Amino acid sequence: MEVHELKYSGTISIFYFYDTIISEINSLKAQGFWGQIILDFSDVEKLESPVIPNLLILGNYINDCIGNKPLIYIDETRTSGALKRYLYKIAFFNLCEQNERFYLDCDKYTGWPETSEMDKANTTVYFQPGSLDELDEWQKKMEYPKLSTRIWDDIYNNLYNFASNYLGCYQKYTKYNDVRSEMESNMALSMIHEVVKNSLSHGKSYSYVTFQIDRSYKKIYLTFSDYGVGFLKTIAEKEKNVKNEGMAIIKGIFARAEESGYGLFEVVSKSLQCFGVVRIHSNDTKIVLTNSEEDVEEIGDDGCYPYLTYVKRHDFNGLLKKLYKHKNYNYIEKCFFPGVHVEIVLPIEIKTRNKRCL
Repeated sequence: MEVHELKYSGTISIFYFYDTIISEINSLKAQGFWGQIILDFSDVEKLESPVIPNLLILGNYINDCIGNKPLIYIDETRTSGALKRYLYKIAFFNLCEQNERFYLDCDKYTGWPETSEMDKANTTVYFQPGSLDELDEWQKKMEYPKLSTRIWDDIYNNLYNFASNYLGCYQKYTKYNDVRSEMESNMALSMIHEVVKNSLSHGKSYSYVTFQIDRSYKKIYLTFSDYGVGFLKTIAEKEKNVKNEGMAIIKGIFARAEESGYGLFEVVSKSLQCFGVVRIHSNDTKIVLTNSEEDVEEIGDDGCYPYLTYVKRHDFNGLLKKLYKHKNYNYIEKCFFPGVHVEIVLPIEIKTRNKRCL
């Protein structure tokens, strides 16, 4: 069997994942490579948390398009101990073995976990529907499908631990009171519930979720990946004028904007109001929604930055047009990676400028 080794070093960010790793896999696929792929992370110093769910999904993608389950190799190097300690703590190794996404060639127990209050909040969780019958039942119901008790309990228990550690640790660094902290925890819980529900019901697939607090930058990362059908296939069944994934993503955001309750619209809107970032990638298109003056051209008349302005106004055409103006930055096409992948970045210390947006 032919073997192809891909060696990486330094920090693997979400940009690096798409720009380098996905590009290399798609190139091998285009060449008709059929064999064993080895991902050598021996000299990798850091895997950023938004990469983790995508990397786990990558195992299935490689197996499907190359024909063999890939192997992750981590030799004993200057940086590998810290990397393996991190992957061990967030349950990455266990998920690789339990769900058979990768072969592993490394001593996964090298470098015992360091004691750190903040690090208790880092974890990766795997969700899947109990059966195809369960999904079929959701589709038959007139109301928006609800997660099964089993899946919801998993989400709640994991996020409860995450939120508890977040509250306990960051009360040392901020002046937030218990009421505000509880509100933020509930918001994060609702976001996770909504995105996982979408991936299981619409994508008809399994999904990975990573929760992480970044101590250095004082940010929360909530990252979701599924190996489903993507936005276009789902949206096009109801919206015949939607022709591509980018349009479908934006239609998906506004789909339940007028309804009460927590939908994808609320996930995006609340994140931007908190000066966070939302990245949504579906099959071959990624959009990046921000509320930051560094990423847009001008401030709207109401004091809000343009992306949030269009979201608040439920302005599909305006948002699409604005994103097209930022093509290759905030609207990226031809970056094929199957499924839906959502990254939400929430700052712990919310900025106070432009209060009219909040």
